[in-house]
Amino acid sequence: MYKQYILVRSDQYFPIGKIMAHCSHNAVKNVVDHLYSEELSFRHTCWYMDNDMTTIVLDGKTLKGIYCFVNKAINMGIPTSFIKDIHLKDKICASIGPVTDDEAEELGLKKLKLY
Repeated sequence: MYKQYILVRSDQYFPIGKIMAHCSHNAVKNVVDHLYSEELSFRHTCWYMDNDMTTIVLDGKTLKGIYCFVNKAINMGIPTSFIKDIHLKDKICASIGPVTDDEAEELGLKKLKLY
C-alpha cells in the first residue's frame, strides 16, 4: 500500500489556509515532477490505482529536519518535492512518496506527529 507524506514546518507561524494550499500544491507537484520517470511513474500509478491517493500531513518541525527526511528518501530512490512560498521566499513543506509502509518506517516517518 502506497502513501504520500507531506512534512510541514512548525518552527514558524503560517496561516492554516497557506499551509493547506502549499500541501495540496506540493502533492500535485510531486506527481508532475516525476511523471516521465518510468520507475517513479509506476509508484504514482500504484498510488492512484490502489489507494485513492492517500496523503498524510506530518509535523516536520524545522526546515533542517525536513531536509534530513528528504535527503534520506532521495538516497532510497523515493520521489520528493518542495514548495517555496513566493512571498516569504522560503520553503514551507515537502512531499515524500508515494512510499510503502516499510519504507515509511525505514525513513522514520512513522515517528512524526500528525500536523
